Amino acid sequence: MIKRIARHFFTVRTRQLMWLDWWRLGARRKSPKNFVTPLKKLHLACGTRRVEGWLNVDMGPADVTIDVMTKPWPFSDNAFTHVVCQHLIEHFELESELLPILRELRRVCSQGAELWMSTPDLEIMCANYMTDKGKSVKDYMVGRGYGLCGPEVPAQQYINLMFHALGHHRNLLDFELLKWALEETGWHDITRVREADLLSRFPEFPARNDDFETLAVRAFAK
Repeated sequence: MIKRIARHFFTVRTRQLMWLDWWRLGARRKSPKNFVTPLKKLHLACGTRRVEGWLNVDMGPADVTIDVMTKPWPFSDNAFTHVVCQHLIEHFELESELLPILRELRRVCSQGAELWMSTPDLEIMCANYMTDKGKSVKDYMVGRGYGLCGPEVPAQQYINLMFHALGHHRNLLDFELLKWALEETGWHDITRVREADLLSRFPEFPARNDDFETLAVRAFAK
C-alpha cells in the first residue's frame, strides 16, 4: 500500500533518495557505539563482497553496520593499516559530505596506512561522449546487465545514467579532483592504479572487471 502511494505521488528520483535516507536511518540504529577488532584491514562499503581477513563494513548486512555520514565512526584512532573502498565516494556531495568522510577515514587509519579507492571516472565518461556520443558506454552497461533503458533510447542517456544513477550519484570525479580531496583530508603520495594492481596486492579480493568506467587510486595517510 505504501509503495503504491509513493509511486503515485513521488518521482523515481525522489523515491530513491527517500529509500536511501530510510536505509541510512536503519544503519544508524544498528551501528555500535564502539567496536574493537584485531583486524587491521578495513573493507569499506563491502556490499555483498565480504573478504576474509578484512573488517567488512557497510550500511547493510556486514561485519559492522555504519552510516559513514554519522561521525564519529565506532572505531578508535589509528585502528587500521590498510583500507579498500570501491565505488562509494560518488554518492556524496563533495564539500559538505565527502571531505568530512575522508577526514574521518584518516582518523581511524594509522600514519602510513595504505588506501585503495575507486569511483566512476569523469574523464572516461567525457572522453567516451566526445568519441562516440556514449555508444561504448551503452554497450558496456548493457553488457553488464545495466540495461535500464529500452534499446531505442539514444546512447547519450547511458552517460546520464552513469552520472546520476537514478539520484544515487552526487558527483563524478577525475584524478585531479580526487587527488585534491584526498590531499585536503590528510592523504598523500596519491597515484593512479588499475584493478590489476589491487588484485596483485590483495589477491583475496574478487575482481570487478570495471576498469572501463573506473578511476582507481592508491594513497597513504600522512
